Amino acid sequence: MATNNELLRQRLAALSDEQRQFQKKWEDDWRRLSELRHALAALSGALALGVGLSVGYRMGQR
Repeated sequence: MATNNELLRQRLAALSDEQRQFQKKWEDDWRRLSELRHALAALSGALALGVGLSVGYRMGQR
């Protein structure tokens, strides 16, 4: 039969492993979110440029 100390060590090891897994998942999610933010910035910049060029072209036609 396991003693209280052994049970506590096992539980601590399990919690430590869970924490490592959570940190890795959080880091991966944060990295993915950062990549999406950069892509969104590029997309919105391209959209703004397209709208600006379109407005400029139409103004030039008048």
